[in-house]
Amino acid sequence: VVSAGELSPAFVCQLLLWGQRSGVTRLRRLAMGYLTRDVRHVTQAQESIHFDALGPDLIAEILNRVSNAGRAKRSRSEAKEFPDGSDWSRLSLAQLRRACTERQIPDDGDRVSLLATLPSH
Repeated sequence: VVSAGELSPAFVCQLLLWGQRSGVTRLRRLAMGYLTRDVRHVTQAQESIHFDALGPDLIAEILNRVSNAGRAKRSRSEAKEFPDGSDWSRLSLAQLRRACTERQIPDDGDRVSLLATLPSH
């Protein structure tokens, strides 16, 4: 077992990519959480060759989570970024994840599984 203090953001990028490609959602979620918990982790990850291998969807999700980390959460009375009844098929994977997050449903999984989950909520 490796402690969080022994992990490098470059290695966590590799774990994130492996979790994404293999469908190990818990690994993906933990790696994403580690990277986005601290902007320094993202900065260090960006400096590694492994960051570019993540691809545009994962990179966009990482940067979105970090940029939204300091913002206050929306109150229940505020409109959702993606209102109920939105055309989910037109949204990117990162947007689908945000739509799930604002509905407090799991946001891990591939595009097909998120599309299947959203209309039912």
